[in-house]
Amino acid sequence: MPTTLMSAQAHALSDNLMFDFKKGHDLQPKAWRRPHSANFHRMFKADLQSADFVELALMPDAVITAELVAASASDRLDDFWALADIVRASPSLAAYRERWQQAALDLQALLPHERIAIGSSPLYRRWVHATGCALIAGAPGDVVEPLLASVANYMSGFMEMTSRGRVLMSYGGRIETWDCTCGIELPATYGDGAWQCSRKGAWIHLRPLFAGGETLSSCLVAPDAVLPRSHIVVRNDLPGLRVSPGEAREPEHDNTSRQQETDARNHSYPRGRHRPIVEAAQALLSAWREEYEDWRCMMRVVVPHLPSPGRPAEGFTISSMQGAAWIHPSTTLRTLESLVHEHSHVKLRYVEETVPLLQPMQTNTCFAVSWHTNPRPVAGICTGVYADLHCSIALVRYLQDPELDPAARGQVATRLDELRAQAGEGLDLLRQHARFTAAGQGFLRWAGFTLRDI
Repeated sequence: MPTTLMSAQAHALSDNLMFDFKKGHDLQPKAWRRPHSANFHRMFKADLQSADFVELALMPDAVITAELVAASASDRLDDFWALADIVRASPSLAAYRERWQQAALDLQALLPHERIAIGSSPLYRRWVHATGCALIAGAPGDVVEPLLASVANYMSGFMEMTSRGRVLMSYGGRIETWDCTCGIELPATYGDGAWQCSRKGAWIHLRPLFAGGETLSSCLVAPDAVLPRSHIVVRNDLPGLRVSPGEAREPEHDNTSRQQETDARNHSYPRGRHRPIVEAAQALLSAWREEYEDWRCMMRVVVPHLPSPGRPAEGFTISSMQGAAWIHPSTTLRTLESLVHEHSHVKLRYVEETVPLLQPMQTNTCFAVSWHTNPRPVAGICTGVYADLHCSIALVRYLQDPELDPAARGQVATRLDELRAQAGEGLDLLRQHARFTAAGQGFLRWAGFTLRDI
């Protein structure tokens, strides 16, 4: 039977999922009820609709940032509960009901900080976004079914297992889960499929549930590196992190059919390019410790990535994969700016999830700006101003390093002048054309004071 939804079910799902859809009523059955800890984060959101809070949140603040991330993680776990309700209620999805019910029980058994870790994972977010979009679109079974079958990968993964173990799916020669810090690389002779996994200490025992395979034992594959004084990993080997250029151009949409893009990704994701990223992160830690602490609260993985031909960007992020940044490893200055720039995109999205800064209705006009080849809409200019100001602060702090050599100091000063000019240009456009919410007025105040003081 095709794995699609009746129109009424799809409508109910789109109302509940929180990607780009309206949020509607809660369809959650009592048997699969979400944990009550989510209520705290909704109270957190309701109390902070003010310009004063926005001014505080736009700067590094580990306490505020941690709450923003926790509130967003709770919302993304609500997406899972909406999907679980559809799986429970839809006859066409009955084959996956037991797996999803077990995943719901596993989620309920976790501690609050463990649930936040899953809900803030870019790999979990990609999976839940792709699964919801595929179900709503009525995608064919060869697209939807692997996503539905992977529920244990992205809800529990290699976390504490019962004696029975857990069925996890492999893709692209690896078993990945919600956890960016680990994965399993399978022998090249094994294709994609289901594996019965059990854990004993550091060892994972895997028994294939398809013909022609033998039981294996493996340790989890560690990342290339971990950024200093953090749990942020640097890696590009996991399939879910190897996004296509199309996904980067359209950050609101994830391609759920990824098999045809493998070769391009292997070219764009070479191994062993982590050292410039680690060195730039250390420079950020030394220059602007508060910003680095903010990073620790929200980022999960930095993905070394080489730009595609015709797309010379030094980095990018994807809105449905909050917590991940794709960075071109380059010089310390460029990589440092890329880290701060992409972190700014992630941070601003978290702020805007809680407190909308721009009114829904904006001018349809796009404006020519010096920092982009294409005219930018108001929302893009707002993001650009925020990123440029954050990068300006970082470079001002970086210039205070007494060991910075004269040539590098000159390069930093030149780039700082460029960023200031870009921020000023964008801020003038926002003042003339943007319609801010009452809380969003805090953005204008913050940007004006910051530009004046740097």
